[in-house]
Amino acid sequence: MFSSKFIKNQTCALVLSAAAAAACAAQLPPELAAAAKNAGITETSLGLWVSKAGADKPVLSVNSRRPMNPASVMKVVTTYAALDLLGPAHRETTTLYSAAGIDEKGVLREAFLKGTGDAHFVAEDVWLFAERLAGLGVKRIAGNIAADRTAFDAASRVEDQGSFDGAASRPYNVGPDPLAANFKTVSLTFTPQTQGRVRVSALPRLSGITVPETIRGVKGFCGDVKAEVGVTLEGGTIRFSGSYPVSCGVKTVHYALFDENVYLTGILRGALARAGITWSGRIVDGEVPASAKAVASAESAPLSQTVTWINKFSNNAMARQLFMTLSFADADGMTRPATLARSRAVVTQWLQTKGINPKSVTIDNGSGLSRTARISAETLGRVLNRAWVSPVMPEMMASLPAAGVDGTMKKRGLKTGSAHIKTGYLKDSRSVAGWVTTPAGDRYTVVMMVNSKRPDGAKAFSDAVLAWCAGRR
Repeated sequence: MFSSKFIKNQTCALVLSAAAAAACAAQLPPELAAAAKNAGITETSLGLWVSKAGADKPVLSVNSRRPMNPASVMKVVTTYAALDLLGPAHRETTTLYSAAGIDEKGVLREAFLKGTGDAHFVAEDVWLFAERLAGLGVKRIAGNIAADRTAFDAASRVEDQGSFDGAASRPYNVGPDPLAANFKTVSLTFTPQTQGRVRVSALPRLSGITVPETIRGVKGFCGDVKAEVGVTLEGGTIRFSGSYPVSCGVKTVHYALFDENVYLTGILRGALARAGITWSGRIVDGEVPASAKAVASAESAPLSQTVTWINKFSNNAMARQLFMTLSFADADGMTRPATLARSRAVVTQWLQTKGINPKSVTIDNGSGLSRTARISAETLGRVLNRAWVSPVMPEMMASLPAAGVDGTMKKRGLKTGSAHIKTGYLKDSRSVAGWVTTPAGDRYTVVMMVNSKRPDGAKAFSDAVLAWCAGRR
């Protein structure tokens, strides 16, 4: 039997929970009060701000000044600041230098590779870069290639990818790197075959990295494929410690297992070989000497496209890259390495120029993948309102997931009206932020955050908030 003290404590907890829910409901319209009750949303867990787009006077506000963990809606601050400070056409570069040039036999010697932080230098871009070198007459690269990462301060690099949540092989935990290639990720596709075997194919194919052609297939429920398969990297070989549930069908899983130089060596050597260029060296750390000259460069996509990739698909690695490049928007520009402190100072000053008090904002790495990041619903609402009346509003709005159409909102359409909404998800935080359009063409800024040990009902409640905004007359 339970003790009387236990029963008393549980009763008090229930009374307090009910009181908190009632207080929350008292500040909400009836339909949202009912939705909050059904979702178990309490006053202490909720931050909510709704206003006319571009107007800072709220039409609905609940705990809107309380700093909360925003999860990935913090990307709204990072991407709007970048668009505003750097411009939609801004691009980063990756450049190959040589201190000796290309000789008459097509041999390139004393090569150096330097990047300024391209957030989307993916496998296709590496291949095009190799083809560009072949077009210049390069047939062989002699020796190692020195990777110059001095654009970012070394302290900004993530030494332990598992430090956030223990998931060291997850691509979302990859840290910033001015020479980041393909998110340092290999995608393994598992295709069930006959006789209990499952075929494994890898993209990109990394030179020097061996991937088993098959894995044992087993019957049973399709659950967490990563846990079932158990992928590790031993030397230059990917190994499987488990088996693949054939009920999963064809599935692709992404892994970030590699040291940055090992990965860059593998992806670059493979691309060079396919372009007909021989290279038996490897990537090593180094710096471009003043005497070296540029041989070839690759430009990133324009920033307007980069922020779309970041916001539509909530790409943490790209957001962290972009946040680092915000350092270059200060008075020192690229004359010294980007640091987290510089980028935070840039954003703080930028918020002040927008008439927004930065005191309720704590920016960690700009992606929202953080336990310490904080912002209030009102402050984020004001950021969105400044974006609404800014010259980069079209690019910013287009970058956000369209409800029922694409990105993280693809399966969350509205019955009436439309919405462009950034979503956020951590184990103890759920959030949405963006703009809702009514059938009559009225637009509202909306920010909702729930911080709770059990935020599972927040998705249903946020859908109710978006529907309420879309139905306003």
